[in-house]
Amino acid sequence: MPIFKHKQKQTVPLDIIGGTKFSRYEQMTTEETMNLMVTGQDSGVPALVPFSGYKEVLDFGRGEARGIFVSTRLNELIVVMGSGVFVVTNFLGTRRVGRLDSTSGPVHISENFNSQVAIEDGNKIYIYDYANSIFTPVTTDFIPVFIDFQDSYFIATDDSGSWHLSAPNDGLVWPPLDKQTLQTKADILQAAVVLDRQLWIMGEKAAEIWYDQGLAIFPYVRENSLAIDYGALSRETIAEGFGMLVWLAKNEKSQPNIVFTTGGKPQHISTEGLDFILSQLEKPEDSVGFLFQQDGHIFYQITFDSDNFSIVYDFNTKMFYTVTDECRNRHIAKQVVLFGNKLYFISFIDSKLYEMGTDITTYDGKEIPRVRVTPHYRSPNSDIFIVNRLNVQMETGNNATVSKVELSLSKDSGVTYGNVVTEELKKQGLRRGQVDFWRMGRADVMTFQFRFYSKERFVVTNGTMDVYS
Repeated sequence: MPIFKHKQKQTVPLDIIGGTKFSRYEQMTTEETMNLMVTGQDSGVPALVPFSGYKEVLDFGRGEARGIFVSTRLNELIVVMGSGVFVVTNFLGTRRVGRLDSTSGPVHISENFNSQVAIEDGNKIYIYDYANSIFTPVTTDFIPVFIDFQDSYFIATDDSGSWHLSAPNDGLVWPPLDKQTLQTKADILQAAVVLDRQLWIMGEKAAEIWYDQGLAIFPYVRENSLAIDYGALSRETIAEGFGMLVWLAKNEKSQPNIVFTTGGKPQHISTEGLDFILSQLEKPEDSVGFLFQQDGHIFYQITFDSDNFSIVYDFNTKMFYTVTDECRNRHIAKQVVLFGNKLYFISFIDSKLYEMGTDITTYDGKEIPRVRVTPHYRSPNSDIFIVNRLNVQMETGNNATVSKVELSLSKDSGVTYGNVVTEELKKQGLRRGQVDFWRMGRADVMTFQFRFYSKERFVVTNGTMDVYS
């Protein structure tokens, strides 16, 4: 940080490139990045660019969007809307293949090597045999709440604390003796989730790791050398992929926090400030999380539906971002899958299928609210200072539609903001590499809020301030 000299101009960084940071009080930080993300760090020129937009590609008409799954062997999507089970082809053609007894609530879907797709709806298991076009409700002696697949077995957890194995490659048969329980603590079983060669048996307070040893009586054996003192507050936040397991965690002594594992003890994603935010939520258990990869970045997105709050963690940049809908409410995506080299999701709000991607710069034609709030700026010796010029280095002159940047300034650590100043960007072809704002005034602390308006892209590469002490 440069040292100020009396009445001498200093050019200092603006810190416009960054993510969302959480804190207990505004005085600490109000830094936020909404519907934008940081990219290009590997090139040495990091930039703030749009997070993914989306567009509607299919409308199923009615029903709650409950689950979506890519059948690798069938090479088609399985989508559950209301009570209807649909198959979606690569060309986005659809056909109904079955019907559930229930119409609402989450479903979990998996498949085996025998042309069977298993669907669990919190009441029973259904098997779609796509080789023979047969859809069958399965009779079991337990009520399932989660399902996965490993080593020829469908693995289902029930609402009484046991987990069960199907017959090898046959989801129609569930031998009554092929079951186990969570053994570490007296707990409520949430899920049995496959992570590479491990099987994670997850309760609300703790978890266990089991391995398939191929034993005759019961094939799985518990790993006794590792204790996992974190369970899952919400089974719908458990996401597996890219060699990781991520979830909203809790135990007997902790409030909610977000953790991940690559097979060993869980590590924290959430920061102290985010843990404080999570502790203030009314219903943190009403939450959904998923993993996906976009443009080489691995993201974990979690939405707290009742609390109207969505955030994304970028494993590449180790940054959080805030994501919203067009009205700044929580993001609408409920589950995301990669199918045919494109990302698709089902939503909280309707019975439609959406495609998402960074090449889509609107929310189904609606303008996306994109906001960057910088860290608080104070002089190194806490003196009063004056900002005469604020310079934002960004792409301008590339958008065919009208694009603009708004700036508002806070002098009380982000509690309130003053008047909005608007700069309209150059029209397409009249390219210029920067935008200037003038005469910010004097203060002992300044926080800058930028709002970016366009139905096209933004690329922000740097920012500086001319500061006088």
